[in-house]
Formats: sequence, C-alpha cells, structure tokens
Amino acid sequence: MTINQVIETYEPVLLGFVQKRIQDQEIAKDLHQEILIKIFTHYASLKNEDQLKSWVYRIAHNTIIDYYRQQDFTFSTLSEQAVAVEEENPFAAEETLLICLEPFLQQLKPHHQQALALVDLGNYSQKALAQKMNMSYSGAKSTVQRARQQLRKVFDQCCKIEADRYGNILSITPHTSKKCS
Repeated sequence: MTINQVIETYEPVLLGFVQKRIQDQEIAKDLHQEILIKIFTHYASLKNEDQLKSWVYRIAHNTIIDYYRQQDFTFSTLSEQAVAVEEENPFAAEETLLICLEPFLQQLKPHHQQALALVDLGNYSQKALAQKMNMSYSGAKSTVQRARQQLRKVFDQCCKIEADRYGNILSITPHTSKKCS
C-alpha cells in the first residue's frame, strides 16, 4: 500500500476518532493534521504492513495522550472528557482504564497521587518531580515506582487486567465478588 493510499484510507476515520476524544473541534482538526503528518513522515519506518492499522491508531492515540499531558488538567477533567470508544480502536481497554483511574488514584496516599499525576499523566520528568516535591532524584524515582506498585495493587483487588508481553492492556474484567469504588 502506498502512503497516498494509507492517507486516503485512514484520513476520514482518524478525524472521527480524534473528534470523539477532543471537545474543541478546531484543536481536533489540528491534532488530526498532526497525526497525518506523523503517518506520512514515519511510514517508511513501518516494518510490517500487516500491522498498519494498529500502527496508525497507536500514532493517533499517542498524539491525543500527548495533547492531554500538555494541558493543565485534574483527574476530574479526564472523567468529564470520557467518550465512547470505537470498535476499531485496538487501545480501547487503555482508554477505558484511563477514564476510570480517578477513584483508584484517590485510594493512594496524596504524595503518590501527585507523583503519578505529574509524571505519568502530566509532562513532568522524574527530575522535575524531585525538584517540585523537594526530594532527591532517586527519592522521586522510588516514589513513582512505589506509587505505580500501589496503584497496581488497588487495580488487582477490583479487576483482572490482561496485558501482552509489551505491557499493552488487552482486557479488563471486574471481579464480581468484590465491590470497588
């Protein structure tokens, strides 16, 4: 498939994909163009054409996540901007998990919540986190690692999470015998 065929095939569906995830239509159009440019620029790096669809959606997904990371938002903003997930989106489980993250994060200690919000959901590096929280770099790295471990424990109490060998989430199944908030 040539790059022109790829763009013709995915341009309209990607616009819909972005518009369902970004409230502001002008920003959605800008992100859509950014995604198309990334696809055009990096198409030569695609090693296996059988993975084209997931590669295209991964670029779109990452571009949208990068946009949200650059924004000043709170956890409740994520819930407010939750949108329907498309069937063809191979990353639907990750998006569902992200939208549902707030109640789980609230079960963590405040400094763990802050560390995850700034590093994993924000655009802070662990060095910047260390400066903001007035701690050493190794202390910041440990805090982020412990926060992630604690968050995983909270998830494991409520859900069975299946991931592939790369850590991409494939499915989430709630435990029916346990009540989660």
